[in-house]
Amino acid sequence: MGGWGDKGDKGDKGDKEDKEDKEDKGDIPNSQFPIPNSQFPIPFAQHGEQSEAKQQTTNNK
Repeated sequence: MGGWGDKGDKGDKGDKEDKEDKEDKGDIPNSQFPIPNSQFPIPFAQHGEQSEAKQQTTNNK
């Protein structure tokens, strides 16, 4: 967020306008993503590893 803050000083209004437009599309959940995201990588990583393992098995065959 620090990076956004630095840029926000110059174009904070522009960023807010973009975010407001995205809020209608789904920027509100996006703002919440970082919190569940910390949980997502765990199950996603497991699914990814399982997928890779299956692919490797298929490749071996």
